[in-house]
Amino acid sequence: MRCLIIYQTTFGSNRKIAKLMEETVSQAGHEAELHDVKRVDAEEAAGADLYIFSAPTHIGSAPRRMRSFLRSLARVQREGPYGLLATRSTPDSEAVESMLQALSGGGMRCLSYMTVCLDGKDGLEQGWERKVSDFTEGLLSAAAAGRGALR
Repeated sequence: MRCLIIYQTTFGSNRKIAKLMEETVSQAGHEAELHDVKRVDAEEAAGADLYIFSAPTHIGSAPRRMRSFLRSLARVQREGPYGLLATRSTPDSEAVESMLQALSGGGMRCLSYMTVCLDGKDGLEQGWERKVSDFTEGLLSAAAAGRGALR
């Protein structure tokens, strides 16, 4: 299975998360491609078996660049599973919802989504590694099984 992990980061937290996702996908025996949203376009990204998107929360929403990329991808990638992850520092973040909305124009289906809090000594909540690994493994299982929405 070919998995594209596309992230946007401001202070490095989402890059750290995306690298762990890439490692988890590779260890499961799948092809993992890691891309900064600033360096990939929707045409290049089309054709993956699974997409995982990771972005920070910026003023309560996902950053404009990520939302724009997702809208473009939804136009060229008419089907396929994906998962979303957003980092947040406040409980009222709508970053996941804004990414779901950006992808709503196409036939892609969300398998699952989650948030990771920014608050630990390395910038991420305690236990984030296990949480992200479990999330990624769940996405791989769901995509392999061909299931629809999980969450």
